[in-house]
Amino acid sequence: WFDKDGIYSGQEFIEIITGAIAESKMLIFISSKHSNESMWTAGEIFEALDGEKAIIPVKIDNSQYNKKFKLLIRPLDYIDYQENPQNALKDLLRAINKVKEDIAQKQREEEKLRQEKEAEAKKEKIKEEISVLAKDCQRLTLQQIDVVKQIFEKQTYIGNTTKICPICDKEVSISSDFCNRCGWTFPICKRLRDSI
Repeated sequence: WFDKDGIYSGQEFIEIITGAIAESKMLIFISSKHSNESMWTAGEIFEALDGEKAIIPVKIDNSQYNKKFKLLIRPLDYIDYQENPQNALKDLLRAINKVKEDIAQKQREEEKLRQEKEAEAKKEKIKEEISVLAKDCQRLTLQQIDVVKQIFEKQTYIGNTTKICPICDKEVSISSDFCNRCGWTFPICKRLRDSI
């Protein structure tokens, strides 16, 4: 964005220029006698610096930077249009492309960091879910052991000494850990014996 017509003034200009700088990626500061004397230039430079925008100074005459922002902008490399306009345009394009690449690199790094944080947050959520499921599993296992224990006691009390394999229907001893025909393992029996 640039104010080529100079049609804005006062509050309207402040809002437009502030919005334009906020939306931009960089500020190309054309340093001239007129721009360095302008009351708006310092505000634009401060706004760009405050928004962490890259500033590319382009000197088109020998005028000194405005004292209000001289200390802030002097350390920046400037492009000297006055000395060699053709080279200056090439240098400006290089500088713009460098800023664009720096911005793209920063965005890639921020995206990578965001994805890493998101992945870490997802891992933490899964860990919490695992913890809840493990507690549920332990509670259900204890309930299951208690039920099997009651069945075992009741079966023994009434004289039943066998149980049926759910896979092959073979009758096996009530205390068997597995079916000797199909190999089915009764998952709760060992835990039951350990708990008795």
